[in-house]
Amino acid sequence: MKFLTPQEQKALIVVLVLLLVGMAVQTWRTAHPSDSPKKAAPAGAEGK
Repeated sequence: MKFLTPQEQKALIVVLVLLLVGMAVQTWRTAHPSDSPKKAAPAGAEGK
């Protein structure tokens, strides 16, 4: 990557690492769903 400055290379690496971590978390959460999901608010409670 000779066409990118060292600062740009670091920024690109940080973005790629964050994307990989996000994908890993998404995959893990899909494979291990929560045992007790949050209860949804009653349908009539929205306008009050």
